[in-house]
Amino acid sequence: MTVNGDVTLSNGSTLEVEVDADGNADLLDASGAVTIQSGASLSIKPEDGTARGTRHGYETEYTIVSADGGITGTFDTVTDPFAFLDPSLRYGATDLILVLTRNNTDFSSLAHTRNQRVAAEGLETIDPSSPVYAAVIVLETGEQARAAYDALSGEVHATAATLLMEDGGLLRDAALNRQRGPSLGAGPLDGGPAGRPDTGVWAQGYGAWGQRSGAGGVAGIDSKTGGILAGVDIPLGDGWWGGAMLGYGHTAFDVDDRASSGDADLFHVGVYGGKGWDGLSLRMGATYSRIALDTERAVRFTGFSETLTADRGADLGQTFVELGQRIPMGRGAIEPFGTVAMAVLRTGGFSEDGGDAALSSDGDVEVRGFSTLGVAGETSFDVGGLDVTVNGRLGWRHLYGSGAPTADLHLSGGDDFAVEGVDFARDSLVANLGLTVALGAQSEMSVSYSGNHASGSHDHGGSLRLVGRF
Repeated sequence: MTVNGDVTLSNGSTLEVEVDADGNADLLDASGAVTIQSGASLSIKPEDGTARGTRHGYETEYTIVSADGGITGTFDTVTDPFAFLDPSLRYGATDLILVLTRNNTDFSSLAHTRNQRVAAEGLETIDPSSPVYAAVIVLETGEQARAAYDALSGEVHATAATLLMEDGGLLRDAALNRQRGPSLGAGPLDGGPAGRPDTGVWAQGYGAWGQRSGAGGVAGIDSKTGGILAGVDIPLGDGWWGGAMLGYGHTAFDVDDRASSGDADLFHVGVYGGKGWDGLSLRMGATYSRIALDTERAVRFTGFSETLTADRGADLGQTFVELGQRIPMGRGAIEPFGTVAMAVLRTGGFSEDGGDAALSSDGDVEVRGFSTLGVAGETSFDVGGLDVTVNGRLGWRHLYGSGAPTADLHLSGGDDFAVEGVDFARDSLVANLGLTVALGAQSEMSVSYSGNHASGSHDHGGSLRLVGRF
């Protein structure tokens, strides 16, 4: 504002000055004198929610008053909305300089959750000239700061690890269910086709959907998975038998509270096998999945908005062993069983594309163990001349491994910070219900439902399997 003459800021008046991220500010430019009377105030605001500030010990200067005829008097009060900046005024003979200085309030001091804190600590280490730093430095409230930390944290990258390892259970179930199935012998729970010379081929389509609630400030996730598996069983002699399978799956997921989503293509291979001894069954196997993972997240908070994407590879390896003891009961049987499994997920490094808030990672490794104790049961009957078998399983699954999965991430030029994803269900109830219909002497069809239920976590799945022998 240019004034041709004198300006008087009287008692009770307020001069409002907006500052921006480029070092510019509103300027009162008078050709005469500027007089600031007692009781006048100065109000400082960011223009469009942005300003420029720096770390401890550094300053940004703005000229806000210029008077050719000189400046007399001082403002009684100076107000500003900034959480991380302190204003000061330097009065000269003809110019008034506003100085914004990074104060001693650490970014992390306003965090409420672990992920907010580590993201804030990582943010503190980047170049203060970064647009990301500049956008946070002028935030006005703790609530705005915490929203920024959540948006910047990249939590989806850690949560994806939880989902991929949990979905690995679909492969284990497929291999074990194949070994338990009625096509492998005269009894579904007798440990395999001991004495049966046939080679069996099978194909299975599967689908699952799940929901995991967040806790401790970590957002929840919704997911859906589908795919197909195919395999072959081969007698190995002396009561031993083996099998191999391969397949493809696709998983999509959303972390709504972090404006994040992703999808993964999974390519599976696996081997399995075992033996039965008078009702005691040994079943085991190993699988490997190559994963192509894509993520997208919107980083939006006061004065800042970007959409970031990333793609990376991952590898999931699993081994598992199960023992069960079949107890005949009429036309059916029950089987107490115990299963142990180990899963190792290795995610590759990546750098996000799309803006200044992009995160990078050198990759992470997660190792978890699982055990399941339970009981299975089955019974067979005739329906219209068809041989029908109904089977079910109920068990308690426990997870071994410390803490929720983490992702080591960093902003450009900053230090690493480890953000946590949604945690695994430590203890859960697992259930399976299946129906198998013999279509002839050499083929059959099975449908099944599976569920995994825990506090804040629910997964449901279904499959359709066709089997042929020759």
